[in-house]
Order: sequence, then C-alpha cells, then structure tokens
Amino acid sequence: MPTQAEIDKVRVNLANLINLNTDILTNGNIKIDNAFLLLTIQDDHDLGVQIGINLIDGAFWAAAAINGGPLAAAAANFCCGVISNYSNTKPPSLQGAASNLLNRLQVSSLQFQYDLQTFYDDPELYWDHQYCGTYTDVFGTRTICGKLSDLATVDVPSKEQKEYTQALVKATFGLDQVVWAELLKNFVITKYYPSEACYVKWDCTQQSMIDSANSLCKSHPSYYMSWDYEQAKGFWGGDKSAYWSNEINIGVGVSMFSDGHLSDQACNYLFSDLYNIPNPAVTTGGGLYTRDTVFNHMPGIKHTTHTYNY
Repeated sequence: MPTQAEIDKVRVNLANLINLNTDILTNGNIKIDNAFLLLTIQDDHDLGVQIGINLIDGAFWAAAAINGGPLAAAAANFCCGVISNYSNTKPPSLQGAASNLLNRLQVSSLQFQYDLQTFYDDPELYWDHQYCGTYTDVFGTRTICGKLSDLATVDVPSKEQKEYTQALVKATFGLDQVVWAELLKNFVITKYYPSEACYVKWDCTQQSMIDSANSLCKSHPSYYMSWDYEQAKGFWGGDKSAYWSNEINIGVGVSMFSDGHLSDQACNYLFSDLYNIPNPAVTTGGGLYTRDTVFNHMPGIKHTTHTYNY
C-alpha cells in the first residue's frame, strides 16, 4: 500500500497535469484554427476518434524529457499510456460523431481530464494498474506504458514554474505537428518532368546542386528538389556525366493555369528548413517539419507526376 506522503505527491502531480491538459486544449484550439486558415480548407467534418487520441497523445509525448521537454519520462509515459489505451477501451464519450476537428480535440481532452480527476479522487484504487497503448506519428510507432504509482517518483511542474511553460510550449508544438500531418493528407506532392541535366563539364557539383535547391526553396517555399548523378561511361563519357534534377511541389495539384502550390505563409509555418539549411522565413511557433520529412516520409499524402510538353 502507498504511504500518505506518496498519495499526496501523486495528487499534487495530477493537479498539475489537469492544469496542463486544460492549457493544451486552449492552445490546441488556436493551432487548429491557424492550420485551417493557412491551408485554406474548412474544418467541417469529423476526422474520427483516433485523430483526437493522437492529438492529446502527441502533445504529452512532445513534452517528455526524452524529447528535450521538462515533463519527466514517467509522467509522460503514464499520460500517453492512458490516452493511447482509449483505442482499446473505447470510452463512450469518444464514440459519438464530432462536428469538426476542434470538437474532436475537445471531447478527447475532456475524457482525459475526467480520468485524471478520477485518479485524483481515489488514487489508491488505481495505484498499480498499468495503462498501455501504441502511439503512431510520422516518425514511427511506439508502445507506451505507465502506472499511476509512477507519479510518486517524479515532480510535474506547477503553473508557477518556468518548466510548466516550457512543457506547454513543447506540448502545443507536438499537437500542432499532429494537426498538420493529418491535414496535409488533403494535398498532393507533384514531381515535375522532364528532368534537367547539370553537367559536370560545366563545373556542376554536389554542392552546386545543394545550393540550387536551397535557392529554389527560398524563392518558392512550396518546392523541393531531388536529383540523381549519372556517371557517363566510355572514353568520351566524362563530357556527359551529369546531375539530373527534378523540381517537386506540394499543393492542390497542377491545373492548366497553376501549379496549385501551398501559400508562402503556410509553407513558412510548416517547413523548418530550405533544402539543408534553416528556413530564414520560418514563422514564430512554426517550423513543424523538415522538407525531407514532408516530401519523402510523410504518410497519407498522394504523390503524382506532371510532364511539361515544351
């Protein structure tokens, strides 16, 4: 059985987590509004139960010490274990339809708030129960477990401490990442052909390709560049060795009159870098993903090609 001192400490930590969860909801509402505004799409339908779980899970995982945040690993694991386990326990409050993503975030946050309050009211009843679940984001899938008793071994910062604000900033950023990863599924990545050759005989090098890519991304924030090096063979091959490059764009897709690119404002909020250097135009609070992550590793985005006929 836990001691009274352990129970008291867990209750203090739970009270601080309740405050943090409330503030995450407030900041999350703002981030969702901002994402729909920048992407010029409507928040007018339910994206499902799992996205609500992912939003709260992503927030607490981002605030964890393992990710450079001030929230102790034991506290983050407990929160994420409880939240991700909703996929298995299916709380009735999450099963009804939600009108939009804002509403889905709210019902998910309130379910977690209810559980935190339940633990606070009678910690001994839930003391040794282990909560486990899996959490998937663009970086992979992980299994997370935690027990209420783990909160007796750590300190969750209170609102009066700077670490609380640091945790909230990290959590809000993590939630924002989940929002954008989901909403980007509405768009398409287009690779343009024909490829362009940059010949070694004209002093084209790997570094000149990188410089060109950085320049492209700075001038046209919705773009990326890829290339392949072709080593020409034969006695006269040296004159034909070249880097073959393609421009790649993210947006609504190519039409007769437009490349359909995302707005500069959206891209400078989304991308933390150009090609391989920091994005000098990144918006405060943004810089959610590198271009490589979005263009090459982001799940759920359609990829297509477009060939120009010259």
